[in-house]
Amino acid sequence: MTIKTIATTKAVIASQLNGQVDIGAGSYVGYVAAQAAGARFRILAEASTLSPNTRVLLTTPARASRPWPAGRQEDRGQRHQQHRYPADQHAARRERISPAQVRFVTDKQGFPDMAGRLQGGQWDAAFLAEPYVTKAEEDYGQVELADLDQGATMNFPIGGYVATQAWARQHPQTAAAFVRAIEEGQALAQDDPSAARRPWRNPISCRAR
Repeated sequence: MTIKTIATTKAVIASQLNGQVDIGAGSYVGYVAAQAAGARFRILAEASTLSPNTRVLLTTPARASRPWPAGRQEDRGQRHQQHRYPADQHAARRERISPAQVRFVTDKQGFPDMAGRLQGGQWDAAFLAEPYVTKAEEDYGQVELADLDQGATMNFPIGGYVATQAWARQHPQTAAAFVRAIEEGQALAQDDPSAARRPWRNPISCRAR
């Protein structure tokens, strides 16, 4: 199996539809949108769901000292880096900010790039997942604005391992073997959490040989 790193779920999906990638790991949002547009996918295995302190909105200490998200009118057009998870928009609504008041942007380099760009002032808040949350806190002293695992988004399913329905029909044994490997890896991570604490980049894709 060959593992490739691709910066966005949208790019992973395009590669899958072009036959360049067999199984993608990424946000369900992109796959739902592609399915609504006519593509056909099958979720092979769950990748992640929200849990406490695993996906949060961060900001810099200097920005945290200013009124956010409420406050002066000029503070309400926040630049917020994110991956368009529904949980981000739910968090904004919970703080009485409509999505129209937030300018959403996407860092094409993914999680490893985001804390540095946040620190440099290129946006006001950023969505990060572990282990990048801890790294941002340790490297820059960045602080949490909100834990996304709250209210209506508690335990919300975030992403999974997905193949096109056509590929899954053509390669049922490979798909089953992949699911077994994921389940074994999840069991290992649960028994030995240190094995799952190595830096990762979301999303990834893989191609079976």
